Amino acid sequence: MKTVTRIFACVLLMALHGVMTGCEEIIPVSITIGPADQTPGGSGSNDGGGDPPPQNGGGDPGDPGDPGDPPRPDDTNDPGQEQAAAVQLQQRLGGKRLVFLTSDSNGEMYTSFREEIDLCSSGQFQVRDVSQTSGYGYANEDEYIATGTWRIVADGSQLMLALETQQATNGYSGPDSYPFQIASETDLDFSGNLFAIQPNSPICN
Repeated sequence: MKTVTRIFACVLLMALHGVMTGCEEIIPVSITIGPADQTPGGSGSNDGGGDPPPQNGGGDPGDPGDPGDPPRPDDTNDPGQEQAAAVQLQQRLGGKRLVFLTSDSNGEMYTSFREEIDLCSSGQFQVRDVSQTSGYGYANEDEYIATGTWRIVADGSQLMLALETQQATNGYSGPDSYPFQIASETDLDFSGNLFAIQPNSPICN
């Protein structure tokens, strides 16, 4: 503050009398007012000087910044690939017979169930169910047969055996779809029921 006062006094003398005596060592002194961080061009300056602000989250000036991670591919499978896999499986199962067997006994009572699904390469199918019950001098056998067309379809990631029944012993006709998984090279899993894949269907030409 004293420096500012002396400079003001020297300027006043010069204006009134043209006198500069004792002021030579004062005039060249630069004036600094306020804290050091107010210096033009310094860090924290409010006059637009200093380093340019970071752009787009950081980086060098002109750098568009880190665009972030690339978009993740869709986790879902390609429907076209799923359907292509279904067609390949249909070709593999064409001409095969699927067989499911189960049995149970309770004392002298015995029951058994056998289901055969013949999948012909022509697109035709036959389902034959045979259930037997015997015991206590009683024996009974029921048979169910249905025919129609078949194909393998993909519902998302789920494989389905689609049957279009055209004739059946109980008069039924219409579509049915049964979800399944490939349990092994020789078995298909239909909701926990394993069907063995037999290499040749005896009824398919």
